[in-house]
Amino acid sequence: PVMNDLIEGKISLSQVRDVDASDLLWRAPHKPDKNLIKKDVSSRSVMVTGGGGSIGSELCRQAIKNGVKSLVIIEHSEYSLYTIDQELTSLSTSLGKDVEIIPILGDVSDEVFVERVIRAYRVQTIYHAAAYKHVPMVEFNTCEGVQRRSEDFCSTSIGL
Repeated sequence: PVMNDLIEGKISLSQVRDVDASDLLWRAPHKPDKNLIKKDVSSRSVMVTGGGGSIGSELCRQAIKNGVKSLVIIEHSEYSLYTIDQELTSLSTSLGKDVEIIPILGDVSDEVFVERVIRAYRVQTIYHAAAYKHVPMVEFNTCEGVQRRSEDFCSTSIGL
């Protein structure tokens, strides 16, 4: 409900419910095609960009559960990369899966770097989940969001 309705007593707290993913999608959720997922990852070398984020980490979990041979995780946050690496290593062990997990700290906007990683680990399937998702942070940090090369633009956009 709208917060004002709650404050004005038009709605009681007992009428408040948990938010479901479909509330945010504005469409009916689609069930994943398990056969397609298995075909794309089973016994393959898979790369997930943004692997430490909410979407990327779930893609990594699903890849492990579906028999990936090797999992290359590219993440620009050291802490997120460390956390998902630890989680996936534990998951792989608990499921009895023999998965080579390759955690790589890096920036997917560096084309040469990404090409080297793909070649080095013979990546066959790529799931690209690296993205800025917190609009107010990107609005405040415009240069990071759009990667402008102009120093003048960057320093004036944040008041430096």
